[in-house]
Amino acid sequence: MKKILTLSLLSAALFWTSAAEQRVYKASFSKDFPVLDGEVENDPAWKNVPWAEGAFWLHRKEAPPKNATRFKALYTDDAVYLAAECMEQDVSKLKKIYNFGEFWNYDTVEAFFLPREKELIQLIGNYEGMKQNLFDLEVSRRTGFKTGWVCAARLGKDRWVLELCVPFFLLGVAPVQKEVSMPFNLCRNSVSANERSTWSFQSGAFKNVKDFGRLVLVKAPAGKEAAIGAALRRPHWSSLAERWQTIRKDPGWKEIFDRYPAEYAELEKLYADPENYPRNADRFHRVLSVIEKFSGEQEAANKKRIAKRLFGEE
Repeated sequence: MKKILTLSLLSAALFWTSAAEQRVYKASFSKDFPVLDGEVENDPAWKNVPWAEGAFWLHRKEAPPKNATRFKALYTDDAVYLAAECMEQDVSKLKKIYNFGEFWNYDTVEAFFLPREKELIQLIGNYEGMKQNLFDLEVSRRTGFKTGWVCAARLGKDRWVLELCVPFFLLGVAPVQKEVSMPFNLCRNSVSANERSTWSFQSGAFKNVKDFGRLVLVKAPAGKEAAIGAALRRPHWSSLAERWQTIRKDPGWKEIFDRYPAEYAELEKLYADPENYPRNADRFHRVLSVIEKFSGEQEAANKKRIAKRLFGEE
């Protein structure tokens, strides 16, 4: 009996040690952009990228989940990419989303990043490619509310795969001069199995930063510093496309578009070519900036005119 008790205590101690040990994943540069379609196995960009070591933990429990999860990551000229593979014992039990505001009540993956102090980024995606996000206010302020990112998913017979594209512009950091190490965790809500699980063992809420692991972006290879640095300063193509989609048919912008017909036509052409968004991001940004700058000047002039009429202010 004493031997059994000793072995049990030893096993528990070993289990606790591995749970308490901080996990680290190192992501390297890829010259190839992953195709965002939830297909990882046959994508050249993902082919030689290793899966993260270590099984997920049940939330707040030192035990493995029924539905296993694993992930891998890389980065390109403009963003960090993650691929999460979520095993399912019965895909027919996956819960359809009716209120994504309560995403924790559905089958989702949550990715947490803390690239800068007071700038927690929480990105959520499900097996249908639906997405949700939560940002600290400082993130929205720093990016001028251009917080676009991309996700895609694919459902298989016994698993679903989620791909995330997380722009350097959104993160606010990039491995230009040296490697970047940031607090990070990947978590899963599996309603079908009635369980929640995490990559880095989590003793508190999913967003409990003290229990995060680390995502390390190794230093950019020679010759890529300029492109990555530019992506860090420029809104990502996902933000640009979202912005143009919002205003392109807005009657309130018609007067401005009439003033800039060539720019409007070029933006429409760029918008209609999603396959080349990454390559055309710089041009997309420069042309859109021309229109937005004029819009800002017009808005400032209108406010000044209204203030003068109401209060006699110059």
